[in-house]
Amino acid sequence: MADTKGLRAFHNARLKKQQRKAYDIGEARNRAFLLHQAGRIAEAQAVCREILERAPRDFDALHLLGIIEYQNGRHEDADRLLQQALLIEPRSAAACSNHGIVLHELKR
Repeated sequence: MADTKGLRAFHNARLKKQQRKAYDIGEARNRAFLLHQAGRIAEAQAVCREILERAPRDFDALHLLGIIEYQNGRHEDADRLLQQALLIEPRSAAACSNHGIVLHELKR
């Protein structure tokens, strides 16, 4: 009985790994950008969160999600996300600029 549970757990873990590989992060990133540009903010936000579930240090998803949070008036969340993005890509002029705008809104 224990062998079948272990084997089932092994197969489930393997299946989840294959599903993660099948998810194309680059395609998802492009979709998020296009949705955002089209004004479909909630959908772009959802795609960014999907990306971050699979790749928590994805700069583009963190940056775009920070922008979206700013646009939705959640400046503290935007600050946190943009700080995370800047830890990954500290020389990103766009992220630095957007973070400056957020900090200005927060009066920091």
